[in-house]
Formats: sequence, structure tokens, C-alpha cells
Amino acid sequence: MTPLYETLPIEFDCARRTSGDVGTELLRRFDALRPLQTLVLATPDEPTPLLQRLQSERTGLFEWASLQAGPPWRIEIARRAAGAGDPVKITEAIEWDHDRLDRLECTAFDAWGAGDSASAEAAFALFAHGLRHHIGFEEALLFPEYERRNRTAGASGPTAALRAEHRQILALVAAIELAIRSDVVPVPLLRSHLRDVLRDHNRTEEGTLYSITDSVLTPGQAEDLVRRIQKYDDRRSRGVGPAIALLPAQ
Repeated sequence: MTPLYETLPIEFDCARRTSGDVGTELLRRFDALRPLQTLVLATPDEPTPLLQRLQSERTGLFEWASLQAGPPWRIEIARRAAGAGDPVKITEAIEWDHDRLDRLECTAFDAWGAGDSASAEAAFALFAHGLRHHIGFEEALLFPEYERRNRTAGASGPTAALRAEHRQILALVAAIELAIRSDVVPVPLLRSHLRDVLRDHNRTEEGTLYSITDSVLTPGQAEDLVRRIQKYDDRRSRGVGPAIALLPAQ
């Protein structure tokens, strides 16, 4: 399990800056973070140049995850506990995203339990976007890397089962989005089903897929894969998974 990161991030809204180098200011604000502290970057411009600046000048020090595909873009940036120069691990980077998504899901259903359906819908939208993005980069980048390094077939190896579970997870997420808006199906029932599937799915990924991938990659290869995952385009994740919600059998 990854370390526990702070849950109240600092905000940096680039749109409010009238002058100066945004990249330099982002580095300054990042350097002011304590280990395990997070920052939310809001920008009207495509954030890849800022990511590349961090990757170049703060190598191995941060995690990066999409909160909103823009424009405007919102990005969560976390300062890793490890120091500069420590090897970047696939396991640490992606387990961090699992923990981040768990936190967003809990926030959404805490609001639902308190009767605040508007806040629940907004928080669940963040979770759903993040989960679709996560599944997108796993299927586009991580799974193919695992298959190449271990000489397994995508249609019949362990990633085949994980891809099938992704379809089930995405269908449940779509069903919950519909249920929160319309209250057609009991939301707690769908949530319970989703949590059961995610728990087992994440346990399989964390216990085997990530650690095996780390074991067959050199430090340089692992760092390159993490960089590509961080650069993964949100817009590509919108096409992953079924277009309709598949409700559990009644």
C-alpha cells in the first residue's frame, strides 16, 4: 500500500496569473510542498508543457493525475515521499492512483449519505473521469508493456481477464451515474457491487501485474513508462469501454 497523502490540496489557478513564467511558478509551488502533500493545477492551456517541465527538472519526485479534461484542465500533483534519484516504480505510481480514486469514491458517497445529491453527483463525476482515465492508460500502455516483456497473449493471458473486468467496472460506473441523476435503481446496491469488483480487481493488479512489470523493467524503462502514463491524453480515455450502462440482473 502506498503512503497516505494529504486530502486537502493547495490550489494553483494559472488563469489568474497576469504575468511571469507559469512553469517557473509551478516549480516554486511544487518545491514548497511537503512530502505526501498535493497541489491542484488549474490551467486554460494544454498542460503537457508543464508536465514535461516537471519531468525534466523534478524527475522522480511527483505523481500526476487528471481531474478534468479541458479546456480548462485540472491536474492533481502529489509530492512523492521518495527523494530525488530514487528509482521510479510502476507499483508505487499506479497504487497511488488507486488510493486517489478510492478517496474520490468515498467523498461522493459520503455526500450521498448526507442527502447532498448535487455534491454526490459532482464528486462521482471526478471519480468516474479518473477511473476511465486510469483504465485507458492501463489498456493503452501498461498491459501491452506487460505482454511484450512476459511474452503473453493479450487475448488469453492474465491481461485478458483484467480487460474483461474493466468492461464490467465501466458498465457499473455508467449505471451509477444514471442512478444518481434519476434514482431509478438503488444507488447503494450498485455501489456495493462496484466496490466488490474493484476490490478484487485492484488486488490482482497490485499483487501480480504491477510487481511483475517492475521486476522485468530496468529503472530507466520503468521511468519511461511512468512518464508515458503521465502524458496519457484524457481524450483517448473517453472511447474506452461500453457506451451504455449494463444494470445488474434483478
